[in-house]
Amino acid sequence: DMLYSQKDGAEESETSEKIEWYIPSGKVGLLLGTRGTTIKDLQAKTKAKVQVATDKLAALTHPAPETLVTLTGTPEAVEAARAKVAALVGGRAAAAAAA
Repeated sequence: DMLYSQKDGAEESETSEKIEWYIPSGKVGLLLGTRGTTIKDLQAKTKAKVQVATDKLAALTHPAPETLVTLTGTPEAVEAARAKVAALVGGRAAAAAAA
């Protein structure tokens, strides 16, 4: 599945931007929302893809009490999503990642 999503996004790679940063794992619920409603709404409003690494492999490779968040899309969409995620989880990590 991951290979297909990468291929689908390849056409937009020229205008695509990607930001990754770690947020406190305790804040992941705020970002996801009940049954994923918050993250779906955020993606719909910003047009950016927001991915939260919640699998066991990610926990093994990064065992700190933080979770990786990846934003992908146009520079405008990524910036809009970054600002919204920062507002939800606290802006320090996002500001440091964007600097």
